[in-house]
Order: sequence, then structure tokens, then C-alpha cells
Amino acid sequence: MPCALASWHERLDRHFSALRELRAKTLGNQPIFALEHRLTGPAILELLEQIATYSTQAQISAGSLLPNGTCGWSVWAIWVTR
Repeated sequence: MPCALASWHERLDRHFSALRELRAKTLGNQPIFALEHRLTGPAILELLEQIATYSTQAQISAGSLLPNGTCGWSVWAIWVTR
């Protein structure tokens, strides 16, 4: 079963990949930070709402940040920065 947050992960993954590419060209091998998500207030609220809904409905395995191993890292990285 695909993760309900997959579209968010895809969106964030595209953003961070583009940012990584731009940063490599302009500044070299400098780090990318989760706080550079560039989500606006309404988008952040929507994402956090969907995470809350998903996390109460999903079976999150002990010791695993990624519920069922299917959601991708970016959604959870944004969540922990908030």
C-alpha cells in the first residue's frame, strides 16, 4: 500500500534535488538543510495535518522513522524541523 504522503515526498524531493544541483554549481559541496523546504504557511499547515492524520492511522514500526518503509525521508525531515 503506497504511503498517503507520497505526493508530498515527491514534491519535496524534487525541490531538494534542484536545490542540491544549484548549490553544487554555485557554492560547491555545501550542505542542504531541511529548513530550506520553502513551504509557505498554508502548505506547512496542510502537510502537518496530513502527517498527523497519517501517523494516527498507520502502523509505525518500532525503531523506524518511516512508517511501513514507504513514505520517504523528506516528509519526516520537514516534520521534525517544525
